[in-house]
Amino acid sequence: MALSFLEIVDAVCVAAAVSIRSALEYAIRGPRLPSWTLRYQLRRDIMHALISRTIPPVHDDAQLATTDVYAYASSMQRKSPPAVFLTPEQGISRTVHIPANSANLDTLALDDVGVAGQRLLSLISSDKKQQGDGRMISCELIAAVSAIRALEQHADAGHEGMLTCAPLHSSEQLVLHFHGGGFIVGQAAAYRQILAKMSEGCGSRILSVDYRLAPFHPFPAQIHDALIAYKHVLQQGFLPENIVLAGDSSGASLCVALSCLLRRLRMPLPSALVLLSPRCNLVDTHPSTKLNADYDYMAMPALESPLSNSRLYYSPGQPLTPEM
Repeated sequence: MALSFLEIVDAVCVAAAVSIRSALEYAIRGPRLPSWTLRYQLRRDIMHALISRTIPPVHDDAQLATTDVYAYASSMQRKSPPAVFLTPEQGISRTVHIPANSANLDTLALDDVGVAGQRLLSLISSDKKQQGDGRMISCELIAAVSAIRALEQHADAGHEGMLTCAPLHSSEQLVLHFHGGGFIVGQAAAYRQILAKMSEGCGSRILSVDYRLAPFHPFPAQIHDALIAYKHVLQQGFLPENIVLAGDSSGASLCVALSCLLRRLRMPLPSALVLLSPRCNLVDTHPSTKLNADYDYMAMPALESPLSNSRLYYSPGQPLTPEM
C-alpha cells in the first residue's frame, strides 16, 4: 500500500528540518565521525528521524493493555519499501512458489531442539492439515546479466530455464537470500535491484525467500520457512557445498539460526554464510548498542517496550518474562 498524501507531506517536512539541523552541525562541529561525508550524515539523520516518527511512545509493559501490537505492525508493513523492478540491462527475475509440504521434514529430530522444536512441530502439523496444494512460500529468483551469460550454455529453454529452482548443471552455485526488516517488515521483491547487483558480482543465481512476518506469524515461523526453502533447493538437486546463505539484519540473523538448526538436525550445511549487519543479539545487551546509538541508521523500541521487534518476533502482546 502507498503512503497517503499527508504522510508524504509530513515526511518531506521532517526531512527538510532534519537536513537543516544536520548540515549546520556538520558546518560548525565537523562530521560526527571522521569518515562521514556531509551527504552520508544527512542521509543517516533523515532516515533515523523518519523511522523514529513511526514508533509510538510506548516504553514498558505498563502500557501493554492499551497497545495494539498488530495495528502497529500493520502500519509498519504498509510503510515498508515497495517492490522494485529490473531493467533488461540489470537481469531477469521471476516470482516462484515453494509448497510448504514439499520439504518432508524429519519431525522426530525436532524433539531435541527445545522450545523452537516444539513450536516447529506445531507449524509442520498445521501445514499438513492444509487442503489442496496447501500453503505456498513465495520467492524471487534473480539472475543478473553476468550470471545469464555464465549459465546460458546449460539452459535448454533459454532464459526460461534460468527461472526455475533446479540447477542447470551439477556444480552450479546458488545464493539463498533472506531479506531484512526486523522480522516484521520487508519483502523479497523490494530487493530485486540489490540482488541483481549481488548476482552480477558473484555470477550466480539468487533465490530470495518471502518468509512469514511477525507478529502475525511469531517465532519460529520465519525459521520454518527458511528450513523449507533450504530443503527444497536440496531436493531440486543443488548440492549443499554449492549453496550460500545470505541476508542483512534480521535476514542475516535468520541465516545463523537456520545454520544452527541444520546442525542440530544433522542435515548437510551450506558452504558459506554472507552476513550483512546480522542482528544476532535479540535482547540488545551488547554495549555497542548504546555506544553507537548516535551513529546507527536504525531506531528501534527497547526490549522493555511491547513494540520491541524482538518481542513482536518471539511472543507478541505478552508481558516481558525471563524466558522471553
